[in-house]
Amino acid sequence: MKNILLISNQNLLKKTICKIVNSEFSSIKVFNESQNYIDALEICKYKKIDVVFSDLLTTNEEIINFKKIIKEINNTILYIIVFKFELEQFDVMKIGLNNIILRPISVKDIKEKLINTTTEMYKEKYGAKINKINSLICKGDFLNSYAVIKKELIDVYNTGTIMQMKDKTFVLGQNIITSSNTYSQKRIKELLYADSLMDISKEGALVWIFEILDYYFNAKSVDKYPILENVFVYISENLEKNISLKDVVDICAISQGYLSRLFKFEYNLTVLEYIHLKKINLAKRIFIEEDISATEVAFRLGYNERGYFSKVFKKYEGSTIEEFKFKLRG
Repeated sequence: MKNILLISNQNLLKKTICKIVNSEFSSIKVFNESQNYIDALEICKYKKIDVVFSDLLTTNEEIINFKKIIKEINNTILYIIVFKFELEQFDVMKIGLNNIILRPISVKDIKEKLINTTTEMYKEKYGAKINKINSLICKGDFLNSYAVIKKELIDVYNTGTIMQMKDKTFVLGQNIITSSNTYSQKRIKELLYADSLMDISKEGALVWIFEILDYYFNAKSVDKYPILENVFVYISENLEKNISLKDVVDICAISQGYLSRLFKFEYNLTVLEYIHLKKINLAKRIFIEEDISATEVAFRLGYNERGYFSKVFKKYEGSTIEEFKFKLRG
């Protein structure tokens, strides 16, 4: 459990932050409150505090000095987040842009800052695992990147709670964001906040993290090879058809050999393996959102036979359709 110290004399602000933290995070809590910095420093001396929220500091000098004192008292504090009306009055180079949230505050702002904080804490505790994921992503190994992330989330679910898994899913999604380049970052952030993980299941979280990872790989690949943009668009828009490699090559005007080499280099997959992965992830989302038979989903996704769809599903998901649907009911 990570602890927040809230320093403010504004009751509405304190209530707002407490409500957001309690409703959106299971592994973070408002541990203590203070109305002045003298009391706050005493709390930091004797209690385990991970994050400090404050709206009382008014100048660059005050903020920098307070950060210095806090760090001397308790070096485990990773972020000090300050609320102010005007960004121009701060020296953001010295204070750090990540230390500032502007009023009026929003749920999205608080969540993003706390996710950043949780990400840093997670990196500190699980640095080797984060490095392994990042290494696989950098190497262009899509399937193994997803497999490692999936195992991490399932391990949390098996040993903790669904809320802890959802928190960690956000952390891993945020880690992908911080690994991304300028081209993909904006869209990934949109994906990050598109779904409320508070409303989806373990299987929903895995579908969601697949989509985040897929978009990152797409954007990274297109950034290097623009010709792939039409390929990814065509595949995404035609998942409900029986897409063949020849279809992709003909429609996107790219040679089969060149396309296959690019997919091997960027994803460590064949084109058809990638199409199947996308279809199966979409199938999982359909099963989560609709009460529908496997036969109906098979035909909706361009598989002419239920048996073949079932075989492909088990190959890439590691379980049968019936087993997956049973987990949804549980």
